[in-house]
Amino acid sequence: MTEHGTLAQRQAALVRALVAEGPVPTGFDAAAVVAAGAVCRHKRDAHARAGVQRRRWLRR
Repeated sequence: MTEHGTLAQRQAALVRALVAEGPVPTGFDAAAVVAAGAVCRHKRDAHARAGVQRRRWLRR
């Protein structure tokens, strides 16, 4: 374990920053993480809506 935690803990912190707007972990460019997180959330939300639309289309 390092002073920043285990690899799993560091990865979890990065995922939280990307998808849940959590704090940016030490050692990462905050602006880049915020921008990448916005893209991740946009793609996630777009795919979630597409699934609902696809299911509606299949029921017709």
